[in-house]
Amino acid sequence: MLATVGGGHPIASFRATVSELGLETLSEEDITAEVAPSVDIEQGLFNVIGLGQRVDQELTAKRPRARWLISRVIRLFMNERKRQRLHQRLNQDTRNAKAFAEHNVYLMTALQPRG
Repeated sequence: MLATVGGGHPIASFRATVSELGLETLSEEDITAEVAPSVDIEQGLFNVIGLGQRVDQELTAKRPRARWLISRVIRLFMNERKRQRLHQRLNQDTRNAKAFAEHNVYLMTALQPRG
């Protein structure tokens, strides 16, 4: 399963919580399009770090026992799902501005107590 970019809370949950807390929205500005390009920058950095696979290849070829030990230590601390997500982040381009904008809404919201 590929991870979606972002996080946070579903917008419907946010709006329900605002209502439950007795707040009203004074203003709301969707800034998703403005923040989405930062995901491309982040992904580019992770892809550069991902090029470190050459280190793994060198260890495999020249120091197989050290590589085996490192692999075992990583498996102790990271389950398969976390390792797959790390691989995705370091070596793929699924985390990008377009995907971010499709799955997230970033809002600047001014609230006040109802009444």
